Amino acid sequence: MFRILVVDDDEQHLRCLRHGLLLLPNIAVVACHDFDFAIQVAEMSMPNMILTAIDIQGRSAMEMIGWFQKLNVDPMPDVVFMANPPNDLLANVHDITDTGILVKPVRLADLRDAVSRARGSNWRATREHSLSNASGLVRIAMLSGHCVRIVIKLNGSNIGEIVVRDGGVWAAHDTFGVGNDAFCRLLRQPTIAACEPIGTDDCGESNIGIGDSTGAGPAAVEAFDAPASELLRSSEPTTGEKGESSRTFLPVLDRVLEDCVAEDASVSHLSPAREVEERIPVPTAENTMTVEEREREFRRALDDGIDALLEKDYGKAMGAFELAEEIQPGHSIVATNIQRLRELGYGTEGAQGAMRS
Repeated sequence: MFRILVVDDDEQHLRCLRHGLLLLPNIAVVACHDFDFAIQVAEMSMPNMILTAIDIQGRSAMEMIGWFQKLNVDPMPDVVFMANPPNDLLANVHDITDTGILVKPVRLADLRDAVSRARGSNWRATREHSLSNASGLVRIAMLSGHCVRIVIKLNGSNIGEIVVRDGGVWAAHDTFGVGNDAFCRLLRQPTIAACEPIGTDDCGESNIGIGDSTGAGPAAVEAFDAPASELLRSSEPTTGEKGESSRTFLPVLDRVLEDCVAEDASVSHLSPAREVEERIPVPTAENTMTVEEREREFRRALDDGIDALLEKDYGKAMGAFELAEEIQPGHSIVATNIQRLRELGYGTEGAQGAMRS
């Protein structure tokens, strides 16, 4: 049995994630609303995979990473983070594959892909950077928007530190100097890194942009490898539309999934219920499906319903679940969601009940 621990303080999103995961074979799921309870669960039975929001109730998921690092857990469970990007990027950004971060609300197809990769024989080796490599930890710390100290080690000895403050690279030092150059040197080496959340007062003075003993300033960043350069550039202050100081998000977020945009454009003229009807044929005497086709169309309708719940489009969700009920009557998840939606006034029975009341 593949054990998955899901952590999110959004109750509705957490419930949908749990339902989606339980549709997969040989999966055991435990859902938690906070980090403290999640750690207690992990202590009792270490999960194979952790799916966690990067920020819960003002606390960073870096706390959980630090806890696992202190335990020296081997093998380390695969950790996949979920993040809320800035609103202006939410419509275009879907996932961040090179950091293993999914954008909320998470679509079921991406949830299944993440589980499939975590169960694969090669995925764990390629994901080591997320929990023990300086570059991976810096990226995750930036996404969390909190203050984090990342200690970099080489051959068991500390060789430097990187401080991320409020989602931006704030300071760095190694045995040769401080500032931009130290930051880039630390990220270029095949090092091991550990992290700990800190307060704003513990961040110290900023030295990013100052340079080290060579006198190199921000321009020197261009001479180093691209990942370090991108991280520093994404920490530079920018001016928003309202003249407010803000930070740019990670460059990788600029990637747009063209197929998602094309899909949204192709159905923009359809009502939610009509959209489902266009995509999924209803089984009739004239349209007889094989068992495999019926199962495939049922799961597609179920996915549409749960995705619609995540988007809070309850009319669309009701249409999808009713279609799933027609294809495969009596499914417990479908029946439960239909009943809850009817209690909220959606669907024929719900509408009639609302009129009577």
